[in-house]
Amino acid sequence: MWQRVMMGRYGRYEPGCASRPSDHRLCAESLERVDLGPCAIARFGELSSVSASVAFLARALAQGHAVMLLDEPFAGQSTSALRT
Repeated sequence: MWQRVMMGRYGRYEPGCASRPSDHRLCAESLERVDLGPCAIARFGELSSVSASVAFLARALAQGHAVMLLDEPFAGQSTSALRT
């Protein structure tokens, strides 16, 4: 799952450069914010559908944007997972 969340940082990489320590920090912080920190090493396919959608939220958080617009797939999520 770590790699799925790191995909949120790909747009910030400079051409030909690998991820930076700040990318790893933001990824870890994003997973912690949605309470998936302990699942970081889990394979994405092993997650429940709810955890998978929350992992996509963590990927969006890792992008570092100030505003996110969420659509209906997040309507059923617990408020604790969505609160930032």
